Amino acid sequence: MTPKISVIIPCYNVENFLKECLDSVFKQTFQDFEVICIDDCSSDKTKEILEQYVHNIQVIHNPENKGQAESRNIGINQAKGDFIYFLDSDDTISENCLEILYSKMLEDNSDMVMGAIQAYPQNSQDLFCVNHSNHLNDWLFFPSFAKKKITPENVLECYHKLHCCPVNNLYKKSFLLNNDIYFIHQKCFHEDNGFWFKILACNPIISGIDEKTYFYRVRNGSTSDKMESDKKAHEKNLKLSLEDALTFVKKRKHMELSDFIYQEIHSKGRRHWLSFRWSKNEKYLTVFLIPIFRLKFSVKKQRGTLKIMGIPFYKWRKKNG
Repeated sequence: MTPKISVIIPCYNVENFLKECLDSVFKQTFQDFEVICIDDCSSDKTKEILEQYVHNIQVIHNPENKGQAESRNIGINQAKGDFIYFLDSDDTISENCLEILYSKMLEDNSDMVMGAIQAYPQNSQDLFCVNHSNHLNDWLFFPSFAKKKITPENVLECYHKLHCCPVNNLYKKSFLLNNDIYFIHQKCFHEDNGFWFKILACNPIISGIDEKTYFYRVRNGSTSDKMESDKKAHEKNLKLSLEDALTFVKKRKHMELSDFIYQEIHSKGRRHWLSFRWSKNEKYLTVFLIPIFRLKFSVKKQRGTLKIMGIPFYKWRKKNG
């Protein structure tokens, strides 16, 4: 019998966390799912732990270390469910996680349902992890919202308001496959950003819930932690992910996102706190994700809008003749 949801879990050297992760999945109130674990050439006891669950999960062993992005792609292609859910192997989910996301998906008939995430430090004595966790929680939370159609007119606004994490979202598999949406096909640690841009470029219908159903472990030694401590590697991988997304977006002739991603690639360190654009059709300034102003003009529709601090301030339309 075909499962409703495919839970995809890339695994690499997570012997201390994997059992807790898998147990949280099998405690779900919603049980119509399959679990696909991709072992990415782990050198610890990850493989042995996966073997303990072999009767309940599908295990794929990569012949070589491919990284999280390509491991997720392998999971997408192996998925039998109508919907896809990504979970990292050192994190856990609440017992009602899949049930809440699935119910919202059916209610709104969305292409994607986003759930809120609670970040917490693995070691409460680690000051960096604590501060990093608090910063993440501000970014990962958003109010619930009913289905919203992403269009070229609102795509950048949605990008700034919603996080780009691929985990704790339920995706309609047909939406991903029909639009050829995959993570970057190479070893890259910043796959989240590019994947999110690809989704937005395909004008999805998105819904969101504010209940925190995913628990993200911030820990020393994780991929994200290593990237934060290595600025050059951080910038190099982010650039790879964005360039991959830019190629995808250009093929879709999505000029709004193309211009924005191009600017993100070349803004380097400024992108962490400052985002701006000064083009013929749009001018905006965002500081620390706060939209200071946005002036937009549609050449095709001959109309414009001005927003200050996210609030519509003025609209005009060019009169014919």
